[in-house]
Amino acid sequence: AGNSHSLYISEGGDLYGFGKNFCDCSNPVKIATGVANVTAGGSHALYISNDGGLFGFGGDFLHQLGDDSTADHSKPVKVATGAARVAAGDSHTLCITISGDLYGFGQNVFGQLGDWRSSARSKPLKI
Repeated sequence: AGNSHSLYISEGGDLYGFGKNFCDCSNPVKIATGVANVTAGGSHALYISNDGGLFGFGGDFLHQLGDDSTADHSKPVKVATGAARVAAGDSHTLCITISGDLYGFGQNVFGQLGDWRSSARSKPLKI
C-alpha cells in the first residue's frame, strides 16, 4: 500500500489498484495482466511482469519510476527487463535482477539508494 492507494495481484496474475494515485477509485481497477510482483511507494507503484519486465506508474517527481523523467504516468511505463523483485520506499525504488544485481533509482537525499551519494537517480543505477 502507498500513501493513498493500494494494489493487489489476483490468483490469475491480474494487477488491481484502488485509491487516489492513478485515478480516484474507491473500487478496484484492473491495471495489468501477467503480474508476478508488485510494490507501492508514497505516490508511485511498480510491478514485474511474468517475463521479468519492470513497469512503473503514478508520481515520478523525484525519478522514483526510473524512466529518466519527472513526468507522472497514469498508465504503466516499461522501465527495465530482467527484474526478479522490486521494493518501493516513499520516493525511491530498489530492484533485484534475475542475475542477482541490485539497482536503485529515485530520491536519494538520505543515501537510501546505498551508492554513497545524495543526489536523485533518474534511471536504474547498479549498486
